[in-house]
Amino acid sequence: MDNEAAYTFYLDMPREKAWEKLGDFTLAPNYVPGVTKVEITTDKRVGVGASRRVYPKKMDETIVQWNDGYGFVLKLHKGNGGPPAPFKEAGFRYSIEEDGRRTKFNIGLMYNMQMGAFGRLLNRLFLGKIVENIVRDIGISMKHFYETDEPVTPRILKKLKTKS
Repeated sequence: MDNEAAYTFYLDMPREKAWEKLGDFTLAPNYVPGVTKVEITTDKRVGVGASRRVYPKKMDETIVQWNDGYGFVLKLHKGNGGPPAPFKEAGFRYSIEEDGRRTKFNIGLMYNMQMGAFGRLLNRLFLGKIVENIVRDIGISMKHFYETDEPVTPRILKKLKTKS
């Protein structure tokens, strides 16, 4: 894909412990701002082909790449259709790796824009910055939840953002 908004952070925990949470497809409401509920929509709960619907936006996310213990890539889509506007295609990449006694965590939203040259211009002028902020907020929230087991509310996220 042509664009990626990425964020990297470090967790004060071993990779295996981070993977226990990352590999649990149901935990997103604890760290993704705006997500209140997750529904697994396939019999498969992990690995390529596992899919979930996140609410309230009713966005579907299906695993299209899986590296057991180290990460995965989710394709974003609405039902059997494509991703939400203004994206032509979109997906999230999550990966973790050991870094001494900490875990390096990388997340990224990869995407292509609709509307050709106009979509690329919109992305360059302002949408890209919005996407970067969304990815950063998810990363800040993930770090907090993974290290404390405390779900991140809008109030907590606001505090966390002032510290970072």
